[in-house]
Amino acid sequence: MTSVANVEKAHTVVYHYTTQRGLEGILRSQSLHATHYKHLNDQSELSILKSKLEADFGPHIHEFAQRFAVEHPKFQTDVVDAGDLDSFVAAECANATRILYNVTLGVDRDRKYFDPYILSFCSHDSDYEKDNGLLSQWRGYGSGGGYAIVINTAGLVEAFTREATHSAFTSAFFGDIIYDDDAKGFDAEFGDLPGVCKCRGAL
Repeated sequence: MTSVANVEKAHTVVYHYTTQRGLEGILRSQSLHATHYKHLNDQSELSILKSKLEADFGPHIHEFAQRFAVEHPKFQTDVVDAGDLDSFVAAECANATRILYNVTLGVDRDRKYFDPYILSFCSHDSDYEKDNGLLSQWRGYGSGGGYAIVINTAGLVEAFTREATHSAFTSAFFGDIIYDDDAKGFDAEFGDLPGVCKCRGAL
Protein backbone atom coordinates (compact mmCIF):
# COMPACT_ATOMS: atom_id res chain seq x y z
CA MET A 1 0.00 0.00 0.00
CA THR A 2 1.23 3.49 -0.80
CA SER A 3 2.85 5.04 2.27
CA VAL A 4 1.27 8.02 3.98
CA ALA A 5 4.30 10.15 3.11
CA ASN A 6 3.96 9.28 -0.56
CA VAL A 7 0.21 9.98 -0.50
CA GLU A 8 0.85 13.45 0.95
CA LYS A 9 3.52 14.11 -1.64
CA ALA A 10 1.42 12.91 -4.58
CA HIS A 11 -1.79 14.62 -3.44
CA THR A 12 -1.32 17.88 -1.54
CA VAL A 13 -5.09 18.36 -1.49
CA VAL A 14 -7.91 15.87 -1.93
CA TYR A 15 -11.58 16.34 -2.79
CA HIS A 16 -14.54 14.75 -1.07
CA TYR A 17 -17.78 14.93 -3.05
CA THR A 18 -21.03 14.75 -1.15
CA THR A 19 -24.66 15.76 -1.26
CA GLN A 20 -26.10 18.80 0.51
CA ARG A 21 -27.38 16.53 3.27
CA GLY A 22 -23.93 14.96 3.54
CA LEU A 23 -22.26 18.35 3.80
CA GLU A 24 -24.68 19.45 6.54
CA GLY A 25 -23.91 16.28 8.50
CA ILE A 26 -20.16 16.81 8.15
CA LEU A 27 -20.41 20.41 9.34
CA ARG A 28 -22.67 19.54 12.27
CA SER A 29 -20.58 16.61 13.48
CA GLN A 30 -17.22 18.04 12.44
CA SER A 31 -16.31 14.57 11.25
CA LEU A 32 -16.12 12.35 8.20
CA HIS A 33 -17.75 8.92 8.42
CA ALA A 34 -16.37 5.87 6.62
CA THR A 35 -18.79 3.46 4.93
CA HIS A 36 -18.88 -0.30 5.40
CA TYR A 37 -17.68 -1.99 2.21
CA LYS A 38 -21.01 -3.79 1.72
CA HIS A 39 -22.83 -0.45 1.48
CA LEU A 40 -20.57 1.38 -0.97
CA ASN A 41 -22.12 2.87 -4.11
CA ASP A 42 -19.87 0.55 -6.10
CA GLN A 43 -20.15 -2.82 -4.37
CA SER A 44 -17.54 -4.36 -6.70
CA GLU A 45 -14.68 -2.42 -5.09
CA LEU A 46 -13.53 -5.44 -3.07
CA SER A 47 -15.06 -8.32 -5.03
CA ILE A 48 -13.44 -7.30 -8.31
CA LEU A 49 -10.14 -8.55 -6.91
CA LYS A 50 -11.41 -12.15 -7.01
CA SER A 51 -10.94 -12.77 -10.72
CA LYS A 52 -7.41 -11.34 -10.67
CA LEU A 53 -6.44 -13.46 -7.68
CA GLU A 54 -7.82 -16.57 -9.34
CA ALA A 55 -5.66 -15.89 -12.40
CA ASP A 56 -2.54 -15.27 -10.29
CA PHE A 57 -3.10 -18.39 -8.17
CA GLY A 58 -3.16 -20.46 -11.37
CA PRO A 59 0.58 -20.99 -12.02
CA HIS A 60 1.24 -21.85 -8.35
CA ILE A 61 -1.57 -24.39 -8.12
CA HIS A 62 -0.75 -25.83 -11.54
CA GLU A 63 2.89 -26.43 -10.58
CA PHE A 64 1.87 -27.95 -7.25
CA ALA A 65 -0.76 -30.20 -8.86
CA GLN A 66 1.73 -31.59 -11.37
CA ARG A 67 4.24 -32.41 -8.66
CA PHE A 68 1.60 -33.83 -6.32
CA ALA A 69 0.20 -36.08 -9.06
CA VAL A 70 3.56 -37.81 -9.47
CA GLU A 71 3.82 -38.53 -5.75
CA HIS A 72 0.19 -39.57 -5.16
CA PRO A 73 -1.54 -41.75 -7.78
CA LYS A 74 -4.95 -41.29 -6.14
CA PHE A 75 -4.69 -37.59 -6.87
CA GLN A 76 -4.54 -38.39 -10.57
CA THR A 77 -8.00 -39.91 -10.22
CA ASP A 78 -9.29 -36.68 -8.72
CA VAL A 79 -7.87 -34.77 -11.68
CA VAL A 80 -9.53 -37.16 -14.12
CA ASP A 81 -12.84 -36.73 -12.31
CA ALA A 82 -12.53 -32.97 -12.73
CA GLY A 83 -12.12 -33.44 -16.50
CA ASP A 84 -8.48 -32.48 -16.98
CA LEU A 85 -5.68 -30.71 -15.17
CA ASP A 86 -6.69 -27.24 -16.35
CA SER A 87 -10.27 -27.75 -15.15
CA PHE A 88 -9.01 -29.00 -11.80
CA VAL A 89 -6.65 -26.03 -11.40
CA ALA A 90 -9.41 -23.55 -12.33
CA ALA A 91 -11.72 -25.07 -9.71
CA GLU A 92 -8.99 -24.97 -7.05
CA CYS A 93 -8.13 -21.33 -7.90
CA ALA A 94 -11.78 -20.36 -7.40
CA ASN A 95 -11.92 -22.37 -4.18
CA ALA A 96 -8.71 -20.82 -2.81
CA THR A 97 -9.97 -17.32 -3.55
CA ARG A 98 -13.35 -18.05 -1.97
CA ILE A 99 -11.67 -19.35 1.20
CA LEU A 100 -9.35 -16.31 1.34
CA TYR A 101 -12.35 -13.96 1.15
CA ASN A 102 -14.40 -15.98 3.62
CA VAL A 103 -11.66 -16.06 6.24
CA THR A 104 -10.53 -12.46 5.75
CA LEU A 105 -13.96 -10.80 5.59
CA GLY A 106 -15.87 -13.30 7.70
CA VAL A 107 -18.30 -14.18 4.93
CA ASP A 108 -21.01 -16.42 6.39
CA ARG A 109 -19.13 -16.48 9.70
CA ASP A 110 -19.73 -14.94 13.12
CA ARG A 111 -16.12 -13.84 13.49
CA LYS A 112 -14.29 -11.57 11.07
CA TYR A 113 -10.57 -11.06 10.70
CA PHE A 114 -11.11 -7.83 8.81
CA ASP A 115 -14.24 -5.69 8.48
CA PRO A 116 -13.35 -2.80 6.14
CA TYR A 117 -14.83 0.67 6.28
CA ILE A 118 -13.83 2.98 3.45
CA LEU A 119 -13.68 6.76 3.13
CA SER A 120 -13.02 7.89 -0.43
CA PHE A 121 -11.42 11.04 -1.79
CA CYS A 122 -10.49 12.25 -5.27
CA SER A 123 -7.33 13.86 -6.52
CA HIS A 124 -7.32 15.93 -9.70
CA ASP A 125 -4.42 16.37 -12.11
CA SER A 126 -5.71 18.92 -14.59
CA ASP A 127 -6.23 22.56 -13.73
CA TYR A 128 -9.75 22.35 -15.19
CA GLU A 129 -10.76 19.56 -12.79
CA LYS A 130 -9.14 21.37 -9.89
CA ASP A 131 -11.27 24.43 -10.63
CA ASN A 132 -14.49 22.72 -11.73
CA GLY A 133 -14.47 19.24 -10.24
CA LEU A 134 -14.83 15.83 -11.85
CA LEU A 135 -17.90 15.25 -14.04
CA SER A 136 -18.42 11.64 -12.90
CA GLN A 137 -18.50 12.78 -9.27
CA TRP A 138 -20.95 15.59 -10.00
CA ARG A 139 -23.17 13.04 -11.71
CA GLY A 140 -23.07 10.88 -8.62
CA TYR A 141 -23.54 13.58 -6.00
CA GLY A 142 -24.69 16.75 -7.72
CA SER A 143 -28.21 15.98 -8.96
CA GLY A 144 -29.83 17.19 -5.74
CA GLY A 145 -27.25 19.87 -4.98
CA GLY A 146 -23.76 18.48 -4.54
CA TYR A 147 -20.56 19.84 -3.05
CA ALA A 148 -16.85 19.17 -3.38
CA ILE A 149 -14.97 19.73 -0.12
CA VAL A 150 -11.30 20.55 -0.71
CA ILE A 151 -9.12 19.16 2.09
CA ASN A 152 -5.44 19.71 2.86
CA THR A 153 -3.99 16.19 2.83
CA ALA A 154 -1.36 16.83 5.50
CA GLY A 155 -4.05 18.15 7.86
CA LEU A 156 -6.26 15.17 7.06
CA VAL A 157 -3.44 12.74 7.86
CA GLU A 158 -2.75 14.53 11.13
CA ALA A 159 -6.41 14.34 12.17
CA PHE A 160 -6.59 10.71 11.09
CA THR A 161 -3.47 9.86 13.11
CA ARG A 162 -4.96 11.48 16.22
CA GLU A 163 -8.16 9.48 15.72
CA ALA A 164 -6.23 6.22 15.36
CA THR A 165 -4.40 6.76 18.66
CA HIS A 166 -7.59 6.62 20.77
CA SER A 167 -9.85 4.40 18.64
CA ALA A 168 -9.76 0.61 18.54
CA PHE A 169 -8.92 0.20 14.85
CA THR A 170 -7.57 -3.19 13.82
CA SER A 171 -5.72 -1.33 11.10
CA ALA A 172 -6.02 2.07 9.49
CA PHE A 173 -4.20 3.47 6.51
CA PHE A 174 -4.22 5.81 3.55
CA GLY A 175 -3.55 4.53 0.07
CA ASP A 176 -4.18 5.13 -3.60
CA ILE A 177 -6.99 3.18 -5.25
CA ILE A 178 -5.85 0.54 -7.72
CA TYR A 179 -8.29 0.24 -10.60
CA ASP A 180 -9.07 -3.05 -12.30
CA ASP A 181 -7.40 -1.95 -15.56
CA ASP A 182 -4.16 -0.96 -13.81
CA ALA A 183 -2.12 -4.15 -14.32
CA LYS A 184 1.14 -2.52 -13.22
CA GLY A 185 -0.37 -1.14 -10.02
CA PHE A 186 -2.04 -4.46 -9.25
CA ASP A 187 1.21 -6.39 -9.66
CA ALA A 188 3.08 -3.92 -7.45
CA GLU A 189 0.45 -4.15 -4.70
CA PHE A 190 -0.69 -7.77 -4.82
CA GLY A 191 1.95 -9.55 -6.89
CA ASP A 192 3.40 -11.43 -3.92
CA LEU A 193 0.04 -12.58 -2.52
CA PRO A 194 -0.23 -15.81 -4.55
CA GLY A 195 3.29 -16.73 -3.46
CA VAL A 196 2.47 -16.07 0.19
CA CYS A 197 -0.57 -18.33 -0.17
CA LYS A 198 1.40 -20.93 -2.16
CA CYS A 199 0.33 -24.54 -1.68
CA ARG A 200 2.47 -26.35 0.85
CA GLY A 201 0.39 -29.41 1.63
CA ALA A 202 -2.29 -31.60 0.17
CA LEU A 203 -4.95 -30.01 -1.97
